[in-house]
Amino acid sequence: MELAGRNARWVFEAAGIRIRYGTGRRTHALLREFGEIFVPNEALVGATLTERRRPLLDLRLRPRSEPVLSVAAGGLPDGAEPYRLTLDAAQQDLAAYYLREIDDRASANPDAPAPRYLVRLPPPPLSSKGFDGTVAFDGRLLTMRWGIQAHRSKRAVGSAVYPVDRLRDIEWFCPEYGGYGYLRVTTVDTNPAVRPKPAQDLAAVVTFGATAGLPVACAVRVAMDEASGEPAALTTGEAAPAGPAADQASAEPGTQAGRARGEAEVDEIFQTIRKLGELRDAGLLSDEQFEEKKAELLRRI
Repeated sequence: MELAGRNARWVFEAAGIRIRYGTGRRTHALLREFGEIFVPNEALVGATLTERRRPLLDLRLRPRSEPVLSVAAGGLPDGAEPYRLTLDAAQQDLAAYYLREIDDRASANPDAPAPRYLVRLPPPPLSSKGFDGTVAFDGRLLTMRWGIQAHRSKRAVGSAVYPVDRLRDIEWFCPEYGGYGYLRVTTVDTNPAVRPKPAQDLAAVVTFGATAGLPVACAVRVAMDEASGEPAALTTGEAAPAGPAADQASAEPGTQAGRARGEAEVDEIFQTIRKLGELRDAGLLSDEQFEEKKAELLRRI
């Protein structure tokens, strides 16, 4: 039994729903990169059907049962939702039938957080090319290799390797409009009080693109979960310190407040680059002036 949509095909198996993403332009590049995801019945809460010109069928999952939305933390662009099926108008009644089928499969404990990640993603090895280097994960080691665009401190090292059992967290960030983001890990030896910016951080790769590096980050998060025997800590949703400690914490780049401030600075830099591009297009800056200023701004990330 299966339901074919414009962006994917949902195959209903006895143990769960296998989502096979399309390979054409109708399907977002992130979903094409994933290829296939398996959602077991124990991860399901139900589904919702949004009636519109092209109906949308969305799976609802148990808390902490899947890594993609957790790692992306609301940063997925339109069309990249992994648990959404876009249908044609003629499939409205058919979708209602499958909606009942999904509800019948729902977990007996839909509100209880999952004890581990249940949704199965494509296994390692995985790799992703970023702006200043390449990040690869083989299931045990996360390797970052720096390219010609990397900061001189990274090029001097050449590469960095991090065993998954030494990781405490993995952070993925991309601005809403795409552009430059980063994938960064925190190890047991990381001192958050002296954390450099991603462009100079040997534990970070600067990425380019709305979802660049996300499949690798998800695979690492799952491996951290399995290595620790309990769900890996999420970067988002941390409790904010109260009292005098709050001011100190807001200045530390490793805290939630510090990360939020860092992301705002990154957004401001990219907005400045866009404005410089408009000045270049208007003939007020030469290509050389634009590239020089752009490189200077990117070194601040």
